[in-house]
Amino acid sequence: MAWAQDDPPEETVPSTAGEPERKSAGVMAAIDRAHERISSRITETADRLDAFLGKARIQEESNQSSLKLAVLRITDEHGTEITKEIKLKIVLPRLQNRLHLIITQEGKRGAIESEDGTGLVEDLAPRPPAGNLTTALRLMLRSARDLNVYIDAGVRVRIHPTVFSRLRYRKSVELDQWAVRFTQSVKWEEEFAENPYQWEVISRLDFERPTARDYFFRTSLQGAWFEGRHGYFVTQGFSLVHQISERRALVYEWNTSALTGQLVKTENNIEVIVDQDRRFRIEETGFKIRYRQTIGWPWLFFETAVERAFRRDLDLDSDFDGVWRTMVKLEVQFRDMTDKKGDRPIF
Repeated sequence: MAWAQDDPPEETVPSTAGEPERKSAGVMAAIDRAHERISSRITETADRLDAFLGKARIQEESNQSSLKLAVLRITDEHGTEITKEIKLKIVLPRLQNRLHLIITQEGKRGAIESEDGTGLVEDLAPRPPAGNLTTALRLMLRSARDLNVYIDAGVRVRIHPTVFSRLRYRKSVELDQWAVRFTQSVKWEEEFAENPYQWEVISRLDFERPTARDYFFRTSLQGAWFEGRHGYFVTQGFSLVHQISERRALVYEWNTSALTGQLVKTENNIEVIVDQDRRFRIEETGFKIRYRQTIGWPWLFFETAVERAFRRDLDLDSDFDGVWRTMVKLEVQFRDMTDKKGDRPIF
């Protein structure tokens, strides 16, 4: 229309000025979209495998009602024990389904993974005694793939009740072919437990990526501090998941537990300092193989694990003693498959 009203331009051939820039911008946008799809697949694969493997973080972060029942037979250096695990979560129809009722009964200390999905420290760090019944209300402040934040407040009951509250924050970031997940948990509990402590601070960093067809690699670094306990507890873990089929998976794990600070042992309920030096000490390292599969139905699981661990005695000059640990578990899961639309912040 401009050419019809005015004199035609001297150069009637359309100008190509700016085309390289537009083509370059289009190529870069396509690369960004492809990168985003690949990164999203890494996170989705990690969540799918963790859900199949029964990782506690999936149930913790989901905005759906669920019930998990498990019976375990555990054999370790302390003998053989039959224990059970119960985890019930009911999503209450208030605050856009962001209020959860949590009821759990925990099994043997160290035999079941913690809420962050790691059982790397077995006896080094304090854990709730077996048989504890915990009831809590959870407020989900944010429930999304890249960010999850919630607050717990509840009561733990055994011989004496304990009141506790906890804030948990998880952030996930995609970096090239890797997915990075940072989790921070801060908990306060009244000082009535058998292993009394008030504040608990746990930090965890996970790096994960697919390595080949049907294989998925993860490395995890965790640090934990407990008020009233000597030292800082550090764990490093490496795991390789082999998804044999939709119904079967093998997990190869190498875990190392370490402790910083003074070395202390307890005699007649009295703590005795064994070593004043606050050096970094490896307390245990070992290799574990886990096998998990569904039985007949997608909600019925069989799992077994064999571990060869090497643990140091309190004597710093002693060698690491090798111990065998085995676990057999039968697990039933019930889940509310309704989509809860939990991807928006409340506040």
